[in-house]
Amino acid sequence: MNDLKSRLGLDTQLIPTMNWGSLGIVVSENTNKLRDAWRFFGEGTKLLISDLQYVWLMLTKAVQGYTLKPREVNAIRRTAKDLLTLIPVTIILIIPLSPVGHVLVFTFIQRFFPDFYPSCYTDKRLNLKRLFSEVEVKDSSDLLLGNDANEWDALMTSSNPSEYVSLLLRRISLSVQDVSKSIFPSSGVEP
Repeated sequence: MNDLKSRLGLDTQLIPTMNWGSLGIVVSENTNKLRDAWRFFGEGTKLLISDLQYVWLMLTKAVQGYTLKPREVNAIRRTAKDLLTLIPVTIILIIPLSPVGHVLVFTFIQRFFPDFYPSCYTDKRLNLKRLFSEVEVKDSSDLLLGNDANEWDALMTSSNPSEYVSLLLRRISLSVQDVSKSIFPSSGVEP
């Protein structure tokens, strides 16, 4: 009888051993997934807030008599749609369903209503935001450091601290002048 119990796995005397290494791997993977999810929703929320700020700016311009361009009107419509679809998506997320239930519901919605999700929480818009922020960082570093490789090499290889500081200050002043020209292009008056 004991032999039959052990072959069927019904032996109560055997205590299963815990593999702590695999548990650590599972915890690490799930922690990374949770961190990525929080980052995704955080970036989407930041994008929604920036969209709302842009819409507010456009609406205040429209009230002051500015005629909105079609691109600006489309941005206002997209943001309004995002706000309207955010409410049901949030309600569906809050409803206590099993993980499988959430997957089934969101798969159904994605298949039959592909534009149901707010656009600020889509991979397409978030990837575009990341690309634009990378370009902004690159442009601002080019603006500060200059595009002249010889000047940068001279700055980095300068052994005289006063020469280093003067080259750096000259580059910063040129950058400030470039920025002021881009801010005040047609005024004719230098700040």
